[in-house]
Amino acid sequence: LPFDQAFDNLEMAFTFRFEAWKGRGGILTDFSYMDLSSDKAVGPLELNVTLENLIAEVSAGYLFDDAAFLYLGARYYGVDSAVTGSMGRELQADKSWVDPIVGFGWRPRLSERWTFGAAVDVGGFGIASDLTWKAQAVIDWRVGKFIALGAGYRLLDYDYKDEDEGFAYDLNQHGPAVFLRFFW
Repeated sequence: LPFDQAFDNLEMAFTFRFEAWKGRGGILTDFSYMDLSSDKAVGPLELNVTLENLIAEVSAGYLFDDAAFLYLGARYYGVDSAVTGSMGRELQADKSWVDPIVGFGWRPRLSERWTFGAAVDVGGFGIASDLTWKAQAVIDWRVGKFIALGAGYRLLDYDYKDEDEGFAYDLNQHGPAVFLRFFW
């Protein structure tokens, strides 16, 4: 689905990320939610198509130096989709699964106020999804002691199939991101 069509049909979307580091160890979490809805006419039928997508992950991280870290964790996917016809009939497909992930991050400080960040992970390994991977690159500017403004680009790709239930979900989500980063 091209970005302009996804944006036109977007009901709600948000992402929340939290990291806590103490010494060399850390916990990383990421939570994303997207709700799309579209009305389509197919011949004489009026259809409403909805898709809710929830992705939540938690990982344990190990900081090698001031900028590089490895992480190992799990990513949960929840998909609720429905097609409702003008006669009130509904087709529904709901599915959830969990994939293991392993990743590498790099977050060097470019100056006192500027920080670059990049991370890439892979997962699935046939345990749930055949393959999943995420890559992101961001840059932020520290405006004060506790707040930074940032922007970047993020891509998440996953390929999941449950042949027993006849369910397949092969999705590539990517696009620009803007964010606030808080420190304490």
